[in-house]
Amino acid sequence: MRLKTLHWILTIIAILLVFYILYKLKYKRCIQIVMNEIPIIEGNTSAADAEVAALVTKYNEFSNVSSITDKFTNMPLHEYCFKSSYNTARSGDYVSSKMIEAVLKRGCRFLDFEVFYIKDGNLFIPKVAVSTDPNFVILDTLNSISLDEALSTVATNAFSGTSPNSSDPIFVNLRIKSRDSNIYRAVAKSIDANLKQVAYDADINKSTNLRDVMRKAVIVFDKTMRPDYKQYAKCTDTATGCFDLTNYINLESGSEYLNKYHYTDLLNHANTPPLLKDDNIRTTTTHMKMAVPDLIGNDINPAFKEFVIKHGCQNVFYQFHIVDQNLKNYEEFFSDKLAGTVPLSVVLPHFAGQ
Repeated sequence: MRLKTLHWILTIIAILLVFYILYKLKYKRCIQIVMNEIPIIEGNTSAADAEVAALVTKYNEFSNVSSITDKFTNMPLHEYCFKSSYNTARSGDYVSSKMIEAVLKRGCRFLDFEVFYIKDGNLFIPKVAVSTDPNFVILDTLNSISLDEALSTVATNAFSGTSPNSSDPIFVNLRIKSRDSNIYRAVAKSIDANLKQVAYDADINKSTNLRDVMRKAVIVFDKTMRPDYKQYAKCTDTATGCFDLTNYINLESGSEYLNKYHYTDLLNHANTPPLLKDDNIRTTTTHMKMAVPDLIGNDINPAFKEFVIKHGCQNVFYQFHIVDQNLKNYEEFFSDKLAGTVPLSVVLPHFAGQ
């Protein structure tokens, strides 16, 4: 009887010890991540490249787009639909510059990146990865790439022959996922180093025409992540060698001019369909809208039509690592219009007859 009791006691102790060890390991990982020391697998470029190569075979055979003709560039930005990519660097389990190149080859001109502040060696640097954790504690991807690598890839490919519509502007939406305010100056430094030569040098507003930003990079900052970021992003008067992020941002997503919605939130809103004006060239829209994946149940891409017809949403962000029928339909639409930047007045009649 005593032996049986001792056996159960030892069994319970062993189980508790296992749980304790697992808890400590998890706790240690959480502490590492909160302190930005994210212990993720780096340098596995072969696996990341293989994932991109496998993904590309699933796309439509052709992405038949080209740059918009100059004579159609004299309208404000809210009069255009831009082919848009969400978490552009993601190919599935990995992020990579190869995936950014692949998306640019598809004719996308509105890109999106999540940026974290991660310790690399003895330094903290801004890195691109993906996380659905609201506390930014656990990453969804198995690796990260530096923001320098991501932005350098954009600068090298967006305005070269590797992009079929290289004369169109490129919009780069940055979503900062860090509570360390030092990240803002680090991000500004990365923008300065990689995009300064091609960056648009003015604020975007409702009077900005497409022709103003042709062959330019427009930096978009997601203010919904931290609305008060400006007070932390600015350099102090005594700072030396400091890069002020507010000097590099052209447009804020989640702002009065560029409204940001999740798919379901926008579709559940009352319909506000845009109308063609009598000249059949312009519409009744007055600002830009962007629709991004839902926080939950974000493993599918949506249908494009309803966003445009019912809500006048010009920029519907698609996840190019999820090759479903809606993504293929989205690509077919832009291929049919022979462009990655299409006037809204062309999009509306296309869907009106369906």
